[in-house]
Amino acid sequence: MRTEREFLIDVLGRLNQASVDYMLTGSMASNYWSIPRTTHDLDFVIFLKRELVDQLVDVFEGGQGV
Repeated sequence: MRTEREFLIDVLGRLNQASVDYMLTGSMASNYWSIPRTTHDLDFVIFLKRELVDQLVDVFEGGQGV
């Protein structure tokens, strides 16, 4: 089983590879930038241009998966 950190790095790498603009929000962002919380969920806000949909799907299909 992967750690939260490994999962986060994997997802961020895939979003970057697909050239998708994103923000990390929720408790993980709060733990880093503000007051730590007991939850450890990963929330992403993505700005997905129509022409990048297929590219985003491609980077998340196959391989190790997320």
